[in-house]
Amino acid sequence: MSTVEQNSIVTDLVLNETHPVDLLDSVGNVLLRAGTSVTGEFIAHLAHLGISEVFFRTSRSAAAPYSVANKSEASETFKTGTRLLSRMLTDLLSRKEIERDQVTEINRHLYSIVKKDPAPIIAEALTQEAKEPDARFTERCITMSLLSLAIATELQFSETVSLSLANAALLHDASLALTDFEMLCHPEFRQKPEYLVHPLRSVELLRSNVLGISNLELILVAQVHEQVDGSGFPAKLHFSEQSSYSAILNTVDAFLTLINTTNSQGGFYPNDSLAYLANHASLGRFDLQTVKALIQCVGLYPPGTLVKLSDNRIARVLRPTRDAFSNPVVQAIDHTATIFCPSDLRLKIVSVANNRTQQRISREHIGKIFWK
Repeated sequence: MSTVEQNSIVTDLVLNETHPVDLLDSVGNVLLRAGTSVTGEFIAHLAHLGISEVFFRTSRSAAAPYSVANKSEASETFKTGTRLLSRMLTDLLSRKEIERDQVTEINRHLYSIVKKDPAPIIAEALTQEAKEPDARFTERCITMSLLSLAIATELQFSETVSLSLANAALLHDASLALTDFEMLCHPEFRQKPEYLVHPLRSVELLRSNVLGISNLELILVAQVHEQVDGSGFPAKLHFSEQSSYSAILNTVDAFLTLINTTNSQGGFYPNDSLAYLANHASLGRFDLQTVKALIQCVGLYPPGTLVKLSDNRIARVLRPTRDAFSNPVVQAIDHTATIFCPSDLRLKIVSVANNRTQQRISREHIGKIFWK
């Protein structure tokens, strides 16, 4: 164990990157002053000294930027999961049997990444723009599973429960897999009788064709769209009548609907969407503990979000901080690629700068129901 203080964090060195804080050796000696770029000569000097790790101290719970290896693993896991799920759904709709273990294997990979470092794969999932329309459905399912696992980890659920929750997230819309994705996103379609019973149709499909699927997973699939206040569907169950885990799927599903740019009455900024969910949780429509856990996992500005700072710079959010949800670790989108928490430089985030067709939720619409 290093003798550097406990609030110090190992960081990877990237050529030409500039850090806003001093880089230290394992006993706290300054190796590179804040604001100085990492050069090839500096990296070679460290190698000559036999130094394989450098550290930086942070005044907050900010963590180091995710490594290239973690980012690559996250991207590959997300893409592989999407491909595998697409094949499974095709088999299910052809009434071919699949093994529950096939589904669980996808989620084991997601779970291992979430336990290690969820930020890079959350960024991958929430900024992903599917090139093929058919891929948007499966990418949404993978993202729902990922965020459900992140919440389950935040709430310290067992691995068994976490994977069951994730399996239900992956398969909850199985009966809709052949439906046009844009149609699924249209509010009028979501009020049709065939849509309002689709959770039960998915349960029937999964019970008949997924060998080994658990009763808990089937219950969760049936209850994804049930609301805490009993206003959901298909059974209008109140919170006390539902599985204690259903609220997680319901909250994540609503969040993804709100930020979905294909949704004709959605496509909202993620920070507005999270504030909106918190407001409706306070009104008894969502489980407040679950909404808080989601915000703990992604912050108000989720990883991957582009933000405009008070000095007019654009930065990309790398990860949330545990003690200040509106002050994430960001990386400047400029030649410096500086990594910092805005408040440490007396800056603020003034707006989201995503190059997507997302919009604000106006104050007068904060009470409107957009997730149905």
